[in-house]
Amino acid sequence: MVDPSYHFILRLPDGRSPTRTELKDPAIFRAATRSVSNYPQSYTYESTVHVHLARIPWIGKRLRGILNFIWPAWEESINWTLLVERESFVMLIASLFLLCLTLAVRFFLGWYCRRRLGITRESLRDQILRTGQLMAGNSQ
Repeated sequence: MVDPSYHFILRLPDGRSPTRTELKDPAIFRAATRSVSNYPQSYTYESTVHVHLARIPWIGKRLRGILNFIWPAWEESINWTLLVERESFVMLIASLFLLCLTLAVRFFLGWYCRRRLGITRESLRDQILRTGQLMAGNSQ
């Protein structure tokens, strides 16, 4: 747990970081904030978030409700720190997601054309091999 307004990491007397549920206990909260002078005791960690989804354009305000409906423990079950801090990593994850989605759509359309319309097409593997041969032949 980190408090960005006071620029410190909360630690218990034994040196470990408290969890959000532990900080709801007033005694543990006082022990974790004892090293900061004048830390407001009115602050509580009853309403904390890992990721501020509201900052995402267009869908951010509704996204938290959707994710909570689909997977109630989504925020606690994934370590979001790397995704939040590294924009390049977010782009990599988004690209992989879009690649998987595109491949799934391609396979579905191939199945639909073959089963429902009776149209056969060249397999993806054969298309990639033929493209590689054409590129190797053009570079010589």
